[in-house]
Amino acid sequence: MMTTKTWLLIVIAFTLNLAISLADNNTPNPYPLSVQAKLENGPLKVYFQAVNIPPEDRPPELAYYKGRPIAMVAIMFSGLAEGQEFTYFIHEKPIANNDCNTAGDHWNPAARDTWSASYRCDARRPGLCEAGDLSGKHGKLKGTGTSQAPVVTYYDLSLKLTYSRRGMLGKSLVVYDSSNKPILCGNIIDASMVAQTSS
Repeated sequence: MMTTKTWLLIVIAFTLNLAISLADNNTPNPYPLSVQAKLENGPLKVYFQAVNIPPEDRPPELAYYKGRPIAMVAIMFSGLAEGQEFTYFIHEKPIANNDCNTAGDHWNPAARDTWSASYRCDARRPGLCEAGDLSGKHGKLKGTGTSQAPVVTYYDLSLKLTYSRRGMLGKSLVVYDSSNKPILCGNIIDASMVAQTSS
């Protein structure tokens, strides 16, 4: 029986191939099939991919959400210090001049009051979290040193693949160490545009 993780990876691979086949179109797509962010700093590498899943292609456990957009996410990483955990967030602005400090605040389109003493991002109630708090909703990245870590995969109902205040295109992804220092960052872009520029 195919596991959910295997199914996710197959769909992501299919979508990437489709994105490459569409890459000869120079016009930015306002509703791309997939987005990605490539974060590299020497031996530290994090690759983020999100794919929009149409209702007809969703597994049975997501049938209840047929009227809502759902993204599948896959994250590959290596070089993160073994035994340590790393948080990662989508930020509201793109990175300028490779400076992670230009990312602005966490992406929070629903205006969750994160300054409130009662605010907690609970993975059991992800809808109450900042949309950009990916590690709060889905768990921190666990460092494995120089070896390739197992691929992290999950669904997220708050990640919209659009260029808008409520969409994550044109924003950035930032990874932090245990002292809350940014160690990696990169912009979230249309995956088909990446395929075009690399072809």
